[in-house]
Amino acid sequence: MALETKSCPAPNPLCPPDTSSPRATLNSFLANVTIAIDGWRKKSNSPRTYQAFRRAVDTLDFSTTPKDSTTVVQIERIIMLKEILDRISLPPDDKIPDAAEVRATYLTTWTIPDTKIKIVRIANGPRRGEFLFSPETVQNLKQYYKRIKQEPYKTNSTAGIYNEIINGKHTAYSFERQARFRLRPVDTSSPRSTLEGFLDSVNRAFAIITKVNQSHSTMTKAKILEAQQAADDLFERAIDTLDLHDVPVAHREDVGIESVLLLKEIIDRLPLPQIDFVPDAAMVTAQLASQKEIHGKSYQYHWRFPNTEIEIVEIKEGERQGQFLFSAETVRRLRHFYQQIKDHPYRPDYLTAASPEEYIPPEKTEGFYNHYISTPGVLVPQAHLLSTLINNFPDSLKKAYGKHPLWQWLALAFSIAFILLTTYMAFRFIWVPAKSQKRPLRDWLRLLLPLVIISATYIGVYFLTKEANLTGDLLVTVVTGGKVLLILVSAWAAFSFCNAAAETITTSPLMAKEGFNATILKLTSRVLGAVAAGVIIVKGGQRLGLDMLPLLAGFGVGGLAVALAAKHTFANIIGCLTLLFNKPIKVGDLCRYNGKQCTVEHIGLISTRIRSSERTIITVPNADLAQMALENLQLRDKRLFNTVIQLRDETTPEQMRWILIKLRELLLGHPKVTPNPARVRFIGYGDFSKDIEIFAYLNCQDQNTFLAIQEDIFLRIEDIISESGSSTAFPSQTIYTSRDNEVNLEQCQHIESEVQKWRSKGQLPFPDFSEERREELLDKLEYPPKGSQSEKPLSGPSNPLKNKPKK
Repeated sequence: MALETKSCPAPNPLCPPDTSSPRATLNSFLANVTIAIDGWRKKSNSPRTYQAFRRAVDTLDFSTTPKDSTTVVQIERIIMLKEILDRISLPPDDKIPDAAEVRATYLTTWTIPDTKIKIVRIANGPRRGEFLFSPETVQNLKQYYKRIKQEPYKTNSTAGIYNEIINGKHTAYSFERQARFRLRPVDTSSPRSTLEGFLDSVNRAFAIITKVNQSHSTMTKAKILEAQQAADDLFERAIDTLDLHDVPVAHREDVGIESVLLLKEIIDRLPLPQIDFVPDAAMVTAQLASQKEIHGKSYQYHWRFPNTEIEIVEIKEGERQGQFLFSAETVRRLRHFYQQIKDHPYRPDYLTAASPEEYIPPEKTEGFYNHYISTPGVLVPQAHLLSTLINNFPDSLKKAYGKHPLWQWLALAFSIAFILLTTYMAFRFIWVPAKSQKRPLRDWLRLLLPLVIISATYIGVYFLTKEANLTGDLLVTVVTGGKVLLILVSAWAAFSFCNAAAETITTSPLMAKEGFNATILKLTSRVLGAVAAGVIIVKGGQRLGLDMLPLLAGFGVGGLAVALAAKHTFANIIGCLTLLFNKPIKVGDLCRYNGKQCTVEHIGLISTRIRSSERTIITVPNADLAQMALENLQLRDKRLFNTVIQLRDETTPEQMRWILIKLRELLLGHPKVTPNPARVRFIGYGDFSKDIEIFAYLNCQDQNTFLAIQEDIFLRIEDIISESGSSTAFPSQTIYTSRDNEVNLEQCQHIESEVQKWRSKGQLPFPDFSEERREELLDKLEYPPKGSQSEKPLSGPSNPLKNKPKK
């Protein structure tokens, strides 16, 4: 047939194909696809090749073809259409309707004689009025190609182009397909595409593994690993057709692989349905629309494999909403289905041999499941270390016991022994010696034990699942047990890490070891460690498939019961927080507890330790301590000096006045006594004395300094009393058997004359000194006194009035 089509001025990449009639569309397709194929065979990347390819694509209506926008699908469809047209007889050019006939007869559809290939006129949309290969034709090209690919080519055909382009390794099709193969999952837009994608992926993986088994002795290690990766990718695609949302995340990979193999073993023993009876996307849409029109609502679409309970259902919610997958119930019951049919023979070839193109991919993978469960590694045994070793095992080690060969049971025993031995060695040579070390080194060394257990457990579980390749219930048990151990030990390690970090910081020279900041840091680290451990346990439980909400609710109820039973403990914890944040006391403070002076040594989570003046340790619950009226002696800015001097009744009023004046001069002149208040008052008469009260504050904080200053003041008071001629009274009655010493009249007269002199000059300082006299007396005395062994004044804040300017 001669090709007659409208030509485009060259070069013109925007020139569309001629689709004005069925004749023009068919000729445009053949002319442009021939140019594109010629360029591909010559490895030409010229614009002419690409433009011819685009024009050939534009003659097909991909509107109902899944993934129609991908180059892979477009190349595949135009190559299959070209292969079909190269094998069938096309009518002469003048028998195909042209534009004139279309206008005269209002033609809308033309079918290639003796085929179902149609060219139809587009009724709506941007391409309205153009003639294109119909959507139904484009969608069924793969089926048509399967039916005709055994027929011979016509003369002048592009023979073998399908194998060259589709199966070639260095074509644009293969490049995009490999990228799509890795990044894009299998098509799950309908039950048909899901079933086809599942069977195709497993069949191709089996072909790869079979090829490696047959020729691995001549293959390099790199080629074997490449085959392993290809088989893994194919199995990931097959797993994507399963609804595994009911399978715990920790088990999905292993359960997914085994489920794929079990499902394939089941299907390989069943008659395949004809492809036209498996719903595609168009059939699904039509049936859903019909049901909605009848019942007034949509429902979940599902398709059941004929004569089985295996279902492909539409996912209605979640990340995979709208996809068609083998149902979660089907996945859950696959082992049960397999047990029922495993003794049934594989599907005979004659069931599909007559017309294989009418069926879902009919290839079988006989023995694939048994091969998987009895060999090391996951899919390609030769890619794993144990392959050569196990191949040399005697048959006695390969004999199955409880669905698993003996060598797998030995591998399980070896892995458990490895974990236990590693744990013991770490405990013996790391944990025990760490006891003799100081913190924080001890805490960091002890952290190594859980890390060693985690490493040993991970290695053991990886060896059993990836190398020894355990399967079935034993696999689930091993993975679950290993994950539980990893979760618990990881929580332990997180808690230990927080404690070790806190100890490292608190031992820094920049931080007081038992100070407030250190206590807060330790408490915070324990809380953070407990929270981290809890998060690890909860997240780990979720990955194992545990519903943590009821568990957490149970902990809430149980926590309430524990809280009621341990309310005193929680009260002590709250008391600890009160002490730490309100800071009534801190470590090192001198305080008064039960009337005794004590030093705070440690504020813990439950109790506080204080040391008494007798060097005993008193442990006080924090709840009690937080409620007590604590007297913190450490926070005093000054020390109270308050005493009562009892003078003899024989002390005369003038002597009393003199003593009062000298005592006031003493307080004002002493540099360690604050001038306000500094009181000396005659307060009354006792049973046997005249009483003078001294009330003042000393500029000091610690006890030793206070006692030294107090001693100095007392000695000076003794001097004043002695100089006045009076003396202190005795709190007792005395019977004298001799004549009493008389008062020194000469000293009394001297003192009385001095007081009279003050009175006559108007300088008698009662009730207090004048301001000028106070300024004269302020800090006048020497302290420490002259001749004292102390060369420097005792510590204490400076007198606030010492540098006060005189008026």
